[in-house]
Amino acid sequence: MNENQKEVMTDAEKEELIEFGKGLMAKGNLPSTIRDVFKSRVRDRQLRDEILAQVFKVNITKKVDHRTDAQKAEDLAMMKARHIFSDFSDQNKKSFQLGIFTILLTVVALLFGIPFAIMTFLQGLIVTMIYAVIRKKKAYHLVRGIVLAFLGLMVAEILLFGIPDPLFAWGKDVLSERRTGLFKIFNQVTPFIYLGYKLVVAILLTFNLSLKVKFDKLPEDVRYKIDPL
Repeated sequence: MNENQKEVMTDAEKEELIEFGKGLMAKGNLPSTIRDVFKSRVRDRQLRDEILAQVFKVNITKKVDHRTDAQKAEDLAMMKARHIFSDFSDQNKKSFQLGIFTILLTVVALLFGIPFAIMTFLQGLIVTMIYAVIRKKKAYHLVRGIVLAFLGLMVAEILLFGIPDPLFAWGKDVLSERRTGLFKIFNQVTPFIYLGYKLVVAILLTFNLSLKVKFDKLPEDVRYKIDPL
């Protein structure tokens, strides 16, 4: 459907989707999950928001909550736990993708020198392989090892080989010309872009570890309900 073309839907179709949304709510699905489901069913954002407003309104106004305070507290704890685990799972996927991208970065690192290319390849390989195991075996305890291994290789790279020279060291004569001033500036900062990328990866991996720590602090029965091993 053309993005500029407004999606048309009959009242019967709207009512069917509203009932479908109410069913998802009754099964305990989070509003964010329901929104994701409706994105593929209703492409027009305004129409989708209109239908979802009815879904959430119906459930809020007509549903009588008979839960005790203890049940409400337990449900709230489960909701928070699901959010933590969802963020943790999403970050695992992103970390796996970062590992693959870091391996691809080896090609650029070759221009800095073979030692930097080797270290970059090892860093990317460790992250990719271990996260592949985590996703397949649910070996979440390995997250801490990934962070320590990546940081260790990063520190070793700087201590052993220092900061790399500018990427295009061969172009000193050309870069001295006035018209290539911007390129000269870019060339001088390439080592810091290279190290900056690895620092960003380290920060994201550390953030993932913090989510793992939060998940570990949840009560064992709550963790089991969310992700039984």
